[in-house]
Amino acid sequence: KEDRIRDAAREALEAAADPPTDPALLLETIDALLQVGEVVAARRCMADPALAQTRDSDHLLRLARYRQRLDENAEALRLVERAIAEGADDPRSRFDHGVQLYFNGRLDEAETRLQASLSAEPALGRSALAVARLRRRSAQDNQCDRGSAGWVKATAGTLDHAALLFAQYKELEDVGRYDEAWQSLAQGNAVMRARRTWDAEGHSRYVDKL
Repeated sequence: KEDRIRDAAREALEAAADPPTDPALLLETIDALLQVGEVVAARRCMADPALAQTRDSDHLLRLARYRQRLDENAEALRLVERAIAEGADDPRSRFDHGVQLYFNGRLDEAETRLQASLSAEPALGRSALAVARLRRRSAQDNQCDRGSAGWVKATAGTLDHAALLFAQYKELEDVGRYDEAWQSLAQGNAVMRARRTWDAEGHSRYVDKL
């Protein structure tokens, strides 16, 4: 937060040189390393026995997301499926599974898992958006109006709310309902803009300093 990137990198590398044995702390170390671009050290920590042997599904899912960030999609899928074998079976783990199946080219299975996530939690906007983006919809096969069920439960102004609007925009556009699609896109953009805190004067000072 203080923009001391070199100091942050040094501290993260020192932590990686003597990695903690606690998987949770090891994951925090990996996160810090990835934030400062120390990918080699992060990969070394990912292979640590403390994580290789963990049976904690939350740790496995988090590690899978880090592997995905490095485009290691086959390994990410393997980790998600290990988490499922350890009992992970909630809407968010189904979403993670669907995403990893998608990145591994297994599109039909991906859609099944994402739909299962969305059925269990209609307000989970990222699942709705992922389903919408899987393929082009037709007039006979779409979920243009299903999003309203999610909006009832999604908190206004949240990322889920915006994602539901963007999902509806994409499917409305697919089926040629362009005026409605534009409205959903505009509403989604408005939600995202309201979430941003933009300090124009501060940015100008930053550019001047550079």
